[in-house]
Amino acid sequence: YSLLPYWYTLFYEHTLTGKPVMRPLWAEFPDDENAYDEEREWLVGAGLLVRPVMEPDVTSISLYLPGRRNVVWYEWATNKPKPAPGAIYVDSPLEAVPRFQRSGTIIPTWERVRRASTLMRHDPITLYIATNFKDDFANGTIYMDDGESFEYQKGEYLYWGFTYKKVSDQLFTITAKNLDPNGKMETESYIEKIVIRGVRYYPKNAHIYLD
Repeated sequence: YSLLPYWYTLFYEHTLTGKPVMRPLWAEFPDDENAYDEEREWLVGAGLLVRPVMEPDVTSISLYLPGRRNVVWYEWATNKPKPAPGAIYVDSPLEAVPRFQRSGTIIPTWERVRRASTLMRHDPITLYIATNFKDDFANGTIYMDDGESFEYQKGEYLYWGFTYKKVSDQLFTITAKNLDPNGKMETESYIEKIVIRGVRYYPKNAHIYLD
């Protein structure tokens, strides 16, 4: 359930662009010849690589990380960076599917544990920011509506973009922008936590500016 905000956003963006929500590796990495041979793993959107375990009694698996050398994949559970391209071995416990976040992306999640997804509708948002190879940029989006009616046709929705950007060696910014002014839904959700993967230094302080 935690990734439902990301899934929901991808399905909305599918209606705008026609891009499939689940994609083969070559859809995002057409220049990587090895990506065309991989049939055991795929991408959820452009930002998340998954490798389900289909074999019995398996505790570790091999998987291929696509892309050129300026692409980094961050292991979801540990935040450990893995450079592309290349094959790696990872643990595959029963309780988790191997997942990797692509550098340069921002993925929204719900972190509260609930009995049903309908109870998560107004939960706060956690943003997972995976910085790019130069540690100076990442972006992502989120779409929200009430999840059950057609009120979105009357403007009851939100579609926002997030950008992580390096301003100087000492200053990084994270900004939010309304990508569709026709969406005017009010929500109780807010950004509760931001996790930055790949940052090289701990920040000394942070400031929040409301516009």
